[in-house]
Amino acid sequence: MIDDGADILDIGGESTRPGSDPVSLDEELRRTIPVIETLAKNISIPISIDTYKSDVAVRALEAGALIVNDISGMRFDPEMPSVISRFKVPVVIMHIKGTPKNMQVNPTYKALVPEVMDYFRASIRLAAKSGIPEDMIILDPGIGFGKTYEHNLEIINNLDQFSPLERPLLIGPSRKAFLERFWAISRLTRGWRHRSSSSDFYHQRCAHSSRSRRKRDGKGSQSGRCDQTPEDSLVIISADAFFYNLEALL
Repeated sequence: MIDDGADILDIGGESTRPGSDPVSLDEELRRTIPVIETLAKNISIPISIDTYKSDVAVRALEAGALIVNDISGMRFDPEMPSVISRFKVPVVIMHIKGTPKNMQVNPTYKALVPEVMDYFRASIRLAAKSGIPEDMIILDPGIGFGKTYEHNLEIINNLDQFSPLERPLLIGPSRKAFLERFWAISRLTRGWRHRSSSSDFYHQRCAHSSRSRRKRDGKGSQSGRCDQTPEDSLVIISADAFFYNLEALL
């Protein structure tokens, strides 16, 4: 991944896909700490620990991680803000509605972007109370975390609305399921034909991930998360759907 252009390696030991159950602290430590210890000795780019557990964050930072990526925005574990403050490391604060177990069970908003903005403002205040400087905060609106298909597109189309927060914005559309639906709708609206195989959707999802990151680069986002760097750089034909009038599909 480094050879393919990754700037940061994000290491996680618990799946947070929709419907997933949490893993124990011991299991998460077993999955992540040996990997971080080995990588820290052999790579030159920063390592991020993807966790919402403060104990995992502590062990990971001691092992060589330099960033904490918390899907809960420091809400699931009340000790997380103090850990971030003590180690003086950047933190990715992500928006999530609910938990991974229930976040995709009919997520609703009265006003999506304003509500996510309010969530971020509250998280920034929480960070300030714990002594975390604002310049150590990165915001992630949480594509696919308590969001419908329409919500995800609305966020990607309105990233510039987060600019008043004056914090770097990270977007993680990589291989998310909503990209498959977008691709399918784009085929119907544009009359596309395709081969149908089990690998098609995987490559289409990776390619849409890449194009959606290109979309967000012009809308206010400074960084993006990807799971497959080779696929991220290989934008196949169907990916140009993401530039095709997103607003018309909302």
